[in-house]
Amino acid sequence: MNIITENSNTFQAEGIDFAEENNFEYDGPLADISQFLSRIDYYGLWLNIPDEMKKRPQWALASKDKIPLWFDFETGKMSPASSTDPATWADFKTVVRVAKERNLGIGYVLSKDDPFTCIDLDVKDDTPQECLDRHQAIIDYADSYTEVSRSGKGTHIWVKGKLDKGYRRDGVELYPHSRFIICTGNVIKNRPIEPRQDMLNNMTIRMSPTNVVTLVEVAPTEPDEVILDRAKNASNGVKFNTLWAGDHSGYPSQSEADEALLQMLCFYTESNGQVMKLFRQSGLGKRDKAKRDDYLNRSIKRFRSEQAAKDAVNLDTFKQKVENLFDRFQKNKTVSTTDGGSILDKIRKFSMNGHIAKMKDQMMNDVYVLDGLALLGQWTTFSAAPNSGKTLITLNLIAEAVENGRIDGEKVFYVNCDDSYKGKIIKGELAEKYGFHMLSDGTNGFNSDDVKKWMEELSKSEEAMGTVLILDTLKKFVDLMDKKVQSKFNKTARAYIAAGGTLIALSHVNKNKDNSGKSIRSGTSDQLDDCDCFYIIEREDSGDKILARFRNEKMRGNMVGEAVYSFAKTTDNYESLFYSVRREDNLSEPNIAIITDHLKQFSEPVRVSALKKWCTDKNRMSCRKFDQLLDNGDKTHWFVSRGDKNARMVSLRR
Repeated sequence: MNIITENSNTFQAEGIDFAEENNFEYDGPLADISQFLSRIDYYGLWLNIPDEMKKRPQWALASKDKIPLWFDFETGKMSPASSTDPATWADFKTVVRVAKERNLGIGYVLSKDDPFTCIDLDVKDDTPQECLDRHQAIIDYADSYTEVSRSGKGTHIWVKGKLDKGYRRDGVELYPHSRFIICTGNVIKNRPIEPRQDMLNNMTIRMSPTNVVTLVEVAPTEPDEVILDRAKNASNGVKFNTLWAGDHSGYPSQSEADEALLQMLCFYTESNGQVMKLFRQSGLGKRDKAKRDDYLNRSIKRFRSEQAAKDAVNLDTFKQKVENLFDRFQKNKTVSTTDGGSILDKIRKFSMNGHIAKMKDQMMNDVYVLDGLALLGQWTTFSAAPNSGKTLITLNLIAEAVENGRIDGEKVFYVNCDDSYKGKIIKGELAEKYGFHMLSDGTNGFNSDDVKKWMEELSKSEEAMGTVLILDTLKKFVDLMDKKVQSKFNKTARAYIAAGGTLIALSHVNKNKDNSGKSIRSGTSDQLDDCDCFYIIEREDSGDKILARFRNEKMRGNMVGEAVYSFAKTTDNYESLFYSVRREDNLSEPNIAIITDHLKQFSEPVRVSALKKWCTDKNRMSCRKFDQLLDNGDKTHWFVSRGDKNARMVSLRR
């Protein structure tokens, strides 16, 4: 018998001895020893698997037929494991030990409780080069941990982000949960597992099956300039302006960027001819490919088909609101069982016929309450450690939304139950200044215990529509560790949302962080399951300011996956801190471009007051947003100086 000794640390990690007592036993001719050594390398590759996966007890053995297996140590028998039953999973160390003993593979079981999704790029012998090129573009764009599949042909990309279900199309598969993925550790990209929620959302749009519609040309109902003005100043105007300028840096290739811009144009006009005409005026529409009608029509047809499919099915949020409105219309009705009418007559009393038009009138359009982070008519939760800026930034964005006319300040109620007496006065002054309400225990007889009752009463009336309720902090209103209590609160909150209300909840993260040092949510899974949108905020020191990084954990609707805000590290008072809040993730660039383009028309300095009036009147920019942009662009895009009578003047840097 020959003994192969391997003392390298390469084969030892986290208490896993990849050579039993530092020795692999090999009983065979030395001529075949290379096969044995290849097995050592195979086991050693498993060390490349990211630690945040290895530390989760979601592992199973993999048979040669890719079947997940579970080893029962009591009976010594092997049986099939289930991708939905955690009782059949094990920790990484145990699975590796058994796999080594029985010459099996290993795999990770994706679940709804972990943050991962696996992008599986399937390759066969006859896979065309076009698909291979698309696979490479996906790998490059994801820029996350990537390994070769067990076949040696395919690829597994691991990213952070969750979907409601899996998707499959043209050799690309998305697996968010309830799936067993064999892991090899044979690395293509040795990167951390990166958050890629936006990427996953975009991929699902392209991968969703639709019934293809026949394109029917209709005449434009609005001039081109009206369409463009509406698109550029919409809530997602930043994205539109970036694409319109020809910038496709945020996409795997220009083709994906073309599709994104075409989809946005399709939203604003039903005229396919107008869509094609406008697209060719954009920066993206200048290449030869854009001159081909078949290229543009293919994308337009898919978007029209997707829209037709959506129109044919009631969305969940629509259904909730319609059902709630119907309940209101029927709340005072009683059905007599002795009135002599037929059963069908009794049933017809509940018919929605005759009420649909009124219900549709009460439906709300998508309005951003908080700068792309929260929609009117949804429940959004921001979770962060103390002093991370969650309250500061929330109040800043609420003030901007009220000032800009997106929401009615008279219907906004900030419930402050996590502050000192002085803090309540300071924040109350800001609320009074910007025209929204602040409530606090012990003031004017207010009791925070009544908030749930108010939500219930608003849900039963028509007064919930358009109201915004900000709870600071959530744990003051519900025990986040008690599943029954939280379930009851969440039911009340969902009814309030279905009635047209908006809930913004501020909560604290768990005191412990995950293995990569990132914050994790606290409380039961219900906090995440029942809300519409959930963000975790990470605080980061950056010179003389603090960065607050918003990381999305769940979303419904066209929300941003990530956002970065900053605020001053030290200021004289809270009001100065309030006005120091800035968005840092380059979303102000399109607005800066609007200002610079306007200033190019003038050879002499322009009064700041005149420029401000033009921006607020013509471009729907709030006064406070303009002041922030003016400050951000000084010394980089323009000069701010003093003119006659000490008037502030601005001139373009040339």
